[in-house]
Amino acid sequence: MKRIYKCLMLLAAFAVSVMCVGCTSKETTFDFEEDTEVRLYTAEDQDVREFINESEAKEVIQPVAEITWERDKKAASNSKNYEYRIQCYTIKGEKSKNIKITSDGGIIYNNYYWVPEGEATLDLSYYAEYFKED
Repeated sequence: MKRIYKCLMLLAAFAVSVMCVGCTSKETTFDFEEDTEVRLYTAEDQDVREFINESEAKEVIQPVAEITWERDKKAASNSKNYEYRIQCYTIKGEKSKNIKITSDGGIIYNNYYWVPEGEATLDLSYYAEYFKED
């Protein structure tokens, strides 16, 4: 009887793990509520703009926050394939989110590619304006 019970428990654990495989295609929106400062970098961190005023920082991250993102199946660990990078900081100066914006308007976050859901788009010209020469 114990052997049957153990087998049933193993089968149940396996069924749960199989069901969770479908959980990998998540959707998310980003909550930047705790983020008060931002550094915006160009590709390969060649140039940077700092936004230490909270309202300016929120303005920089607003386009990303307005989109619901779907996680792509392919991983992007250590990817340098990005046009802009947003590094967020909390009020305590701790690093928060690190979001890389790709040339196709997607993002890299937590070692995965993310694409805008539905008809949403991320306009890269918005970020290009911050690096425009006066």
